[in-house]
Amino acid sequence: MSLPTLSYDGVADFWVKKYEDFENAYSDPYYLDVVKKDEEYLFDMPTLRLTAGIELVIIDDGKVVEDPHGHL
Repeated sequence: MSLPTLSYDGVADFWVKKYEDFENAYSDPYYLDVVKKDEEYLFDMPTLRLTAGIELVIIDDGKVVEDPHGHL
């Protein structure tokens, strides 16, 4: 049995407390001077795909979270 393959070669997973932290990382001088140059060399940037999601905590430390959306 053969399984279908994905149309990409890798995945990067970033976890941040606030989405703004993720966006701000791309204006950091180290990112701009070092990391960005590597990305442009290593990756096919025009075909790069981005997905975003959130973590919804339902049970924390064995207890049901009363407001999993954090609207307390």
